[in-house]
Amino acid sequence: MNNKELSYTISLQATRFEDSAGLLFKVGSFDPNKYYIPAWVLAAFSLELHLKSILQFESGTIKKTHRIKDIFDELSKESKKRIRANFENEMLTHPSPNAKQVEKASGTKIEEDFDSVLDDISSLFVDFRYIFEPKKEARSFMFIDNLRRSITDRVRDLGINSK
Repeated sequence: MNNKELSYTISLQATRFEDSAGLLFKVGSFDPNKYYIPAWVLAAFSLELHLKSILQFESGTIKKTHRIKDIFDELSKESKKRIRANFENEMLTHPSPNAKQVEKASGTKIEEDFDSVLDDISSLFVDFRYIFEPKKEARSFMFIDNLRRSITDRVRDLGINSK
C-alpha cells in the first residue's frame, strides 16, 4: 500500500469515528448521563486519525501517540499554516453559541485561539476515556467541531479523502 492509499484508509476510518460520534451526540442530546462521554472520545479519536492521515500523506510516517498536538507539530509547515487559517475562519463563521454560558457557569475563561484549543483538547481521547482519574479539565472541547472542519478541509485540499 502506498502513502496515498494508506492515508486514504486512515482518513476513511477517521470519518467513520466522526460519523459514530455524530450519531451518539444525536441520541445523547449532550446529556452527560447518556452518550456524551463516548461521543467526545470518538470525536477526539477522529481528529487524531485525520491528522495521522495528513502526516502519512506528507511524510510516509505515522506518529504513535494519541496527543493531537504532538501529531499536529509533525505536519508540514504548509499544512500547519492552512489548518490554523481554516480554524480562524471557522471560529468567525461558526462561533460557539454557549461559550459565554460555560465560562459563566465554570468561572473560568475559555480560550478560543488555535493554540489554546489544540493544547486543551490534545489529550481528550485519553482523558475522557479515563474520566474517573483526576486531570486538567478540558474547557475548549466545545470547539472540537471547528477544529475537525479545519483539519478535514486540509484532508480534502490534499485529496486524501478520495481514491
